[in-house]
Amino acid sequence: MKSLIKHWAINLIFIVLLSTVVISTAGCGKPVILPKTFGEVSFVQLWQMITEAIDVQEETAELGRFTIAVDENSEIMSIYLTFQARNTAGRPHVYITSIGGNGELHWSSYETDTVSATNYPSIMFAELDKVDISAVQPDSNSFYLQVYFISGSIKYNSYYTDIYHLLDGELLPLEDVMFSSNTPWAVIWLTKPWSRNYSGTVETTSSEKTSVDKTSQLWFLSRDLNRAESVKHLENQ
Repeated sequence: MKSLIKHWAINLIFIVLLSTVVISTAGCGKPVILPKTFGEVSFVQLWQMITEAIDVQEETAELGRFTIAVDENSEIMSIYLTFQARNTAGRPHVYITSIGGNGELHWSSYETDTVSATNYPSIMFAELDKVDISAVQPDSNSFYLQVYFISGSIKYNSYYTDIYHLLDGELLPLEDVMFSSNTPWAVIWLTKPWSRNYSGTVETTSSEKTSVDKTSQLWFLSRDLNRAESVKHLENQ
């Protein structure tokens, strides 16, 4: 129950921030020409566009959070990205960037104490580029994808949300995954736009299980699963 409350609280706080934040310190970077249709630009290319437009040393970057929302016409509605990196003067900063459907990049930054580059953005985006998202959910072109990092003791169970091992573009079904670590791991959350049915960490103690409307998926990378306390693959898949 504690892990459920923790996940819901984190997600609720982020949704509120995403809905209300106004970036005011740095304004716009160089114009970013972003295709309206998802798939016309790769995640890696998008990352390169952003870092080339603002004051940052790309090779020092540490990914914080990434979200992209795509509508039923496969048009990009919004992109939100936070990361840490050193600026061109070598000083560590936290960067907050957003791109609307018009392709205009807005960003701000503030100075921080240090940057520990352990979650290099290009690695994550290269993994996402290998996945055919249209094939993952063929019933709809619209989706909401979020990448974030979390630590602690958390168990994910496939009864409540489909969970997968993302390996070279393939999604290998998992039954459950248990993490217990102070080192954050990456969670890739794919769902239908604005769905709030996010319950991948709940387990029931009742012998009677009610039906669950699975509208989302959780993906995990190999490097994180290798550090998990336990990983159980789904049988007969």
